Amino acid sequence: MGSKLGPKIINDELVVSLDAADANSYTGEPVANLVTSSAVDFSVRSTYSGNTFSQVADSESPSGYACEMSYTGTVNSSSRSKFGASTNIPTSGTGFVSIWVKHSVGPSTTMRPAIFTGTYWYILDPLDGGSIYFTDEYRPFGKAVTFGTSSGGPNPGFSMTYGGNTTANDKTRWIKPQVTTLSYNVPFSNLTRPNQIDFISHGDVGSGTTFTDSSVNNLTLTSSNGASHAGTGPFGGSAMSFVRASSQQITSPSNSLCDFGTGDFTIDFWFNMNSGTATNTRMHALNIGSGSSTNVSFDFNDSGYGIWLYWMSGGSNYIRQSGNYRNDGLWHHCAFVRDNGTCRLWIDGAYIGGVSYATQIGATQSLYIGSASGGQYWDGYIDEVRIIKGTALWKGASDFSVPTSRGKNASLLDASSNNNNGSLINGTGTSTTHYRDGQVIMPLANAYLEFDGTDNYVSTSFGDDHNPATNPISYTVWVKTHTNSGSKMFLVQSDWGGNHRAYFGYTGAKWGMGIQSSGWGDTQGGDTVTTNTWNHMCIVFEGLTCKWYRNGSLMFSKSYTSFTFRQNLSIGSGRPYSTSYDWDGEIAQVLVNNKALTAAEVLNNYNTTKSRFS
Repeated sequence: MGSKLGPKIINDELVVSLDAADANSYTGEPVANLVTSSAVDFSVRSTYSGNTFSQVADSESPSGYACEMSYTGTVNSSSRSKFGASTNIPTSGTGFVSIWVKHSVGPSTTMRPAIFTGTYWYILDPLDGGSIYFTDEYRPFGKAVTFGTSSGGPNPGFSMTYGGNTTANDKTRWIKPQVTTLSYNVPFSNLTRPNQIDFISHGDVGSGTTFTDSSVNNLTLTSSNGASHAGTGPFGGSAMSFVRASSQQITSPSNSLCDFGTGDFTIDFWFNMNSGTATNTRMHALNIGSGSSTNVSFDFNDSGYGIWLYWMSGGSNYIRQSGNYRNDGLWHHCAFVRDNGTCRLWIDGAYIGGVSYATQIGATQSLYIGSASGGQYWDGYIDEVRIIKGTALWKGASDFSVPTSRGKNASLLDASSNNNNGSLINGTGTSTTHYRDGQVIMPLANAYLEFDGTDNYVSTSFGDDHNPATNPISYTVWVKTHTNSGSKMFLVQSDWGGNHRAYFGYTGAKWGMGIQSSGWGDTQGGDTVTTNTWNHMCIVFEGLTCKWYRNGSLMFSKSYTSFTFRQNLSIGSGRPYSTSYDWDGEIAQVLVNNKALTAAEVLNNYNTTKSRFS
């Protein structure tokens, strides 16, 4: 775990790990790493002062390789060990450089990394705090810099400097070089970190004629004339259903999401036409804007073409695909992107064509699903409508893969391999020093989720009829509350009906929990709740016994006769069971293990993480 930003955690059989300060959990703000792809593994190198360089396999490196430098003797300020990472950095202006380094033979109190930007040498500082030295685990180093030009050496050129303690066969390894035009550090991105999903609507979210934008923007969607949930979507569940004869559509009021400007973007969705639709009938699956001079329209018509995708200027800019997609009863995927001034269209994974168009597309305007701004209505089903502003998910004609699972707006990514990603509901945070979607964590190590006690929470897909009586489980979380009045919950494992749940929080100024299989069940009171103080909580279920530890010490133990937890782990609220217990405070880390942590493991977790919350 040396390349992780989070601390060492007992994570055997990890089920889910969500941590705002862990680069594996936090997607970060959109950013371009200017280190070129060929140089991520430091293929551009130069020998210096007799030291040798080699590319070695390294599982902690995103590229799978590291640059390893072997020293023949002393390294000092006048005899640097240097290698280059080719970039397309500018020749002027400012930015931020960072890199991860470890030393093979233990700590070195005098050696530090440096970078040459073309004009200046910069000694890099540790980004995780602490003393300036290398250890046998990767640590991040970085610095805000000024760019320039130079005729000699690779640019930028990383080096080891201020040494004197190296001997023959000493080694250092370097991974994750990053150069950005930002003035501050962000989590490492392998070339380009995509933007968050700005709009995503699932046909299986909501009921009746109610539809939801599941992105953090939470745009209002209005169903007209009975557009509803019906049929079966491409990944199961229901889809958005439209009856052309009834003029059904789903709309969102005018908003800036649809103003793509001159930048990159991605639009994709799934469609299925009803078999009874008459031929030679124009139908719009998706339409952005109501004016032909500002819109983007996905127009399906089997009269000479299967889809006519056009944008701006009344359809003078378009990509056509012939064929007939109706009457087959199948789901088809449509994707449209603009990447660096080129617009491209794919249908069912097949590249249809591209057109150069680097000027304005879209404006602040409405979004229409299932119609062309109130006309040419769809007949059939649409699902998984996704819009990403500022990022082209697919770039070249061959750089494409049809989605194989339901789209997720994962503002928090599950750091385990189980894909239990979290979606921020209604946004969180008020400061750039905290986690806030679309902003930065700065400094990253101090990041946490902030909840307003009203409507903020994180929803995950974790849990499915989990029975701790046969499958042990442990919940670990750091929490801080702004109030101790009433009842608040920081974690709830529940079903939508509320009949099978475990809830953790406080009531009556006492830490407590409840287990419910029918009715409320009972709660167990713990220590007095102190406001504005970080607490490390670990709740362990093994058999029918529950143990709750606070700050590494057992707070109480409780035995039950039977219980079963259902799905939908919520962080920062009592939802989906109730909207009455939303957390007012901070949550920094959530770990769920499908094992019962021992008292020693709980204490170790507390001791290894408490420095972040002192």
